[in-house]
Parts: sequence; structure tokens; C-alpha cells
Amino acid sequence: MIVSQLLLIGLVLIIAGILVLFYSIIKEDGGARVEAGGLVMIGPIPILVASSRRIGLALLLITAAILAVLIVSMAGVAS
Repeated sequence: MIVSQLLLIGLVLIIAGILVLFYSIIKEDGGARVEAGGLVMIGPIPILVASSRRIGLALLLITAAILAVLIVSMAGVAS
């Protein structure tokens, strides 16, 4: 059951990422400043890479949310 829940969460995140990508292509602004960031999870250890402090904080919040979901889901499996 937990695998199907994580699979669903992963698919939703992939679809959301694709939609954000399409939105950014449609809404393209010629003089916009580009900011980028990345999050790599190696087990429970997050590795964050960001081009600005604002993106870094956003990735930190995303990391906290992912870890919270994992902790809550693992607590449900243990009990």
C-alpha cells in the first residue's frame, strides 16, 4: 500500500513539474532573470544546489515536506 501511495505522489510531482515547465515556456519574458535549483535525495540525506538564496529556501521547504511525508508514512508502516 505504501508503494502505491509513493508512486502516486511521484507521478503527481512529475506532472506538476511538466505543467510548470509548459507554463514557463508560454509565459516567457525576454528580459527575465533565470534562477535555478536542484534537490538530490540520497537516502534521507538531502543535497541542495541553488543559484540564489530565495531558491535555496524554497528547496529547503520542499525538502522538509518530503522528509515529513516519509517520516509519517514510515510511522504508519511501523505501527
